[in-house]
Order: sequence, then structure tokens, then C-alpha cells
Amino acid sequence: MITSVRLLVAFLIPLVISLFVTGLMIDWAPALGLVDIPNERKVHTKPIPKGGGLGIFVGWVLTALWVGLDSADLWVWSGIGSIVLVLGLVDDIRPLPWQLRLGFQLAAAIAAILLMRAIGTRFSKLYLFIFGRPWCFGLSV
Repeated sequence: MITSVRLLVAFLIPLVISLFVTGLMIDWAPALGLVDIPNERKVHTKPIPKGGGLGIFVGWVLTALWVGLDSADLWVWSGIGSIVLVLGLVDDIRPLPWQLRLGFQLAAAIAAILLMRAIGTRFSKLYLFIFGRPWCFGLSV
């Protein structure tokens, strides 16, 4: 029972923080120049705010700090996540070629795996399937 409550809280806290920060980004995006203007290659027909990845990252980091997580794994994911976040924000401000984004994201995924192995994280096929695949595929979108 206690484990179920902890898992629920671990899910809900970053969700609420992410929703709040994403809501702020929606309001602040025009002032920050983070708006995607429709054109012939876009599906949307009205301007769409960008920078939502910041809300997700802030929610994850604040939750980790709040619950007192302090492990080598956390620092690896935070560092790699920061690099990917900055890349995404730069791309939101000034679009980057897809090849550059994919190269950075692939390098980040490889660095995460190598760093995790270096600090002694044991990888199982299930671990890589659950955490590795969605992260790698999500980054390349």
C-alpha cells in the first residue's frame, strides 16, 4: 500500500509542476519569441507556443530535489537532460537542421548509457526497453 502511494505521488507531483510551468510558458511564449507561426509545411493554422519541454524538465528536477533524491544516476540524467533541454530551446528560438538535432540527441543517449555503466548501474534488457527506447525515440521527434 505504501509503495502504491509513493508511486502515485511520484507521478502526480511532477505532473502538477509540469502543467503549471507549461501553462506559464503558454502565457510567456509570445513575449519570449517562442511561437511557431503556421506556414505551408505546418499542420496548425494559428500560432502555437513553443518551449513546453521546459515545463516537463522543471517538473522532473523540482520533484527529484523535493523528495531528496541524490544519486549518481540522478546527476547523469539531469546533466544529459539539461543538454537536450538547451538544444530544444535553441531549436525553438532558431530552428536547427534535423541532422544536427538527431546527432546531439543520439550522442546524449549514448553518453547516458556509457555514464550509467561507468557509475555501476546494472542494465537489464527490460531497463533499456522501458527507459532507453522511449527516450531515444522521443528525442528524435
